[in-house]
Amino acid sequence: MRLLLCFVMMLTLMQNASAQRTKNEILADSIKAQYKQKIGLGMYVVSEEDNKTVMISKSGRYVVKGTVTDMWDGMQLSDIQTAPYPTFPIQLNIDDFTVSFGNKEGKEVIAYVSYSCRQCAALVQHLLKEEFLAEHHVRLVPLYNNESDEIVVNNIYCSDDKQKVTKKMFLNRDTSFVDGKCLHTQSKMNVMLANAQKIKALPSTFFKGENKVYLGLLNN
Repeated sequence: MRLLLCFVMMLTLMQNASAQRTKNEILADSIKAQYKQKIGLGMYVVSEEDNKTVMISKSGRYVVKGTVTDMWDGMQLSDIQTAPYPTFPIQLNIDDFTVSFGNKEGKEVIAYVSYSCRQCAALVQHLLKEEFLAEHHVRLVPLYNNESDEIVVNNIYCSDDKQKVTKKMFLNRDTSFVDGKCLHTQSKMNVMLANAQKIKALPSTFFKGENKVYLGLLNN
């Protein structure tokens, strides 16, 4: 049932995004995409050679060899890019996906983070400072990109006090209490949502009312 809800959620996200654009804009983007597209370019990893990843296209026509970087492993440098504030379909409760802190009357901030991402840890330290929380309503979206991080996220949602557990792990870096047997569907839901929202790198931070995303650490 939850996975079905996820599927509906992603469809809704795409429908909402499309509804906000004119037919001409959609047609123009489609033409551009087709012009740039290489037929059959859907890459599969074949092997690792000389510390390089070898990938082949679905059709077998293209072979690429190089360094593959997963931006969900954590940004090395900070950057700011133009991006819309993440939207949540009305069928979903944003509180199910986020761990909230701070002043609910303050400016809303949403940050996508994972436990093992170094800049994510530094970002959370900044976001959860008392002076920052006094003026902001911070929503953290915990994600995972490996098995150990998935266990961390599962324990956040298995707990009765998400805020307390999140602080203990992200601020104190204490995971001594985590239960590897704890399973929760919300961890996978968070990843599916982040993919649907096109979160390409961690940490990603958005300030409501601003048309940009902060990648890595904040400059303010």
